[in-house]
Amino acid sequence: MKKNGKIVLKAIGLIIITAVVFVGLLMLTNLIPRASLQKNIRASAAQVVELEKADEVIPQFYTQYKMDYYTDSVMLNAAYFTDTDHPLNAAIACCLYGGGTAHLSDVAANPAISPNYAYSRYWHGYLVILRPLLLVFDYIQIGVFNTYLFFLLLFFNLILLYKKIGGWFSAVFLFTIISLNIVVLAVNMQLFTIFAISFVAIPVVLRLYEKRKDWLKYAFLLIGMCTMYFDFYTYPVLTFGLPMIVLLLAQEKVKDTEREPIKQVIVMLAFWTLGYLLTWLIKLGLVYAVLGQAEVQAAGDSLVSRISRAIPAATYEKLVSGLADIAPSLSVDALPLWLISLGLVLKQMLQPVFLIGVGIIIILSLSLLIVRKKVERSGKTVWALLLVAALPLVWYIVAVNPTIIHFYFQYRGIGVTLLGILSTLLISVDFEHHERKKA
Repeated sequence: MKKNGKIVLKAIGLIIITAVVFVGLLMLTNLIPRASLQKNIRASAAQVVELEKADEVIPQFYTQYKMDYYTDSVMLNAAYFTDTDHPLNAAIACCLYGGGTAHLSDVAANPAISPNYAYSRYWHGYLVILRPLLLVFDYIQIGVFNTYLFFLLLFFNLILLYKKIGGWFSAVFLFTIISLNIVVLAVNMQLFTIFAISFVAIPVVLRLYEKRKDWLKYAFLLIGMCTMYFDFYTYPVLTFGLPMIVLLLAQEKVKDTEREPIKQVIVMLAFWTLGYLLTWLIKLGLVYAVLGQAEVQAAGDSLVSRISRAIPAATYEKLVSGLADIAPSLSVDALPLWLISLGLVLKQMLQPVFLIGVGIIIILSLSLLIVRKKVERSGKTVWALLLVAALPLVWYIVAVNPTIIHFYFQYRGIGVTLLGILSTLLISVDFEHHERKKA
C-alpha cells in the first residue's frame, strides 16, 4: 500500500512539473515577434497551396501517399499569431485566422490581419519547434530538415535494435516502417510528429530498462503526455505500441523472468493512457481558467462528434463513390461502420509489394522455425505481443468516425499490429544457434 502511494505521488508530481514545462515552452515561443515570421510564412503559404494542388489529383481510394496540407496550413496559421504582450493567454488560446490553405494565404497577403478563431482544445505543442524553425526556414526547407531528422532517428534506432535485440528485429522493424509509406512523412509536418516521438521513446525505454527499470512506467506516462502535447491528431497508438514491443523483446532477449509480460503491457498502457488523457484534461482546465466555459463547451462538442458513429455527408458521398468503383454490388448502408473502418485501413496496406514482402517474411519465419526452433518457450511474451498488436484494431473498430474521415493517415497506426505479429512469428527462432555451437 505504501509503495502504491509513492507511485501515485511520484506520478502526480511528474504530471504537474511536465504540465508547467509545457505551458512555459508555449509562453516562450509567444515572445517571438510576428514580424520575424512574416517572410517565411509568406513563402510557406505559396508552397502549401501548390503542393495541395498536386495532392488533390490523387484518387480518393489510392491515398497511401496522401498529404494533409489542410492541417499543415492550420499549423502554419497558428504559428504566425504570436502575442508578445500576452504570452500566457496566447499559449492557452492558440489563435488563428480561419483554417485551411485559403485562410493561410489571406494571412500571408495581409500580415496585419487579426485572428478570428481560438483553437484552444488542443495543446499545439508543435509550435515550440515550428516557430523557431520559421525564423530560419520556410515550409519546404522545414520538410528537408525533418527528412534528415527522420532518417537519422530511424537509422539510429535500427543500429540500437540490432545491438540490443538482434538483426532479425532490426530488419522487421525497418520493413514495418517502410510499409507505412514513409516517403512523404517528413515533408508533411503533421504526419512526421508521431514518428519522431516514437523514435525518441524507443532508446529512452531501452536505456531505462537497462539502468532504471522502476522508471519505465513513468517513461510511458511522459510518452503519453508528449503525444497529446505535440500531436495534432494522427496515429497516437504508435508512441505506445512501438516502444512497448521493443521492451517486450528486449526482456525476452535476456530471459528476464522477473517480468510478467501481459501484466506489464496492461500497466504501461494504463500509465501511457493516464498521461495522454490527463494532459488533455489539464489543457481544458487551463482553458476554463483563462478563456472561460464557452471554449470548454466547444471542446466537448468536438469530442462528441469524434466519438459519434455518424459519418459526415461529404465523407459518405466519397464512400459511396469509392465503393462503387471497387465493388459495385456492395452498398455502404448494408455494411457495419466498423467493417468499413477496417476495410479502409486494410485497403491502404494490402498492396501487391507489401503482400509479397509479408509473404517472404512468413515463409522465411516458418522455415527457420522448423530448422532452429528455440528449446525455451516464449508463450507469455507471444501473448503480450499479440495484445499490443490488437490495440490499433480495437481503435479502428470503436472509433469509426475519425478512422473513416481520416483513414488516409490513421491507417499508419496499424504498424503496431504488423510489427507485433511479425515479432511473434520470429520470436521462437534460435538466431544464436551458431554462436552457442562455437562456444
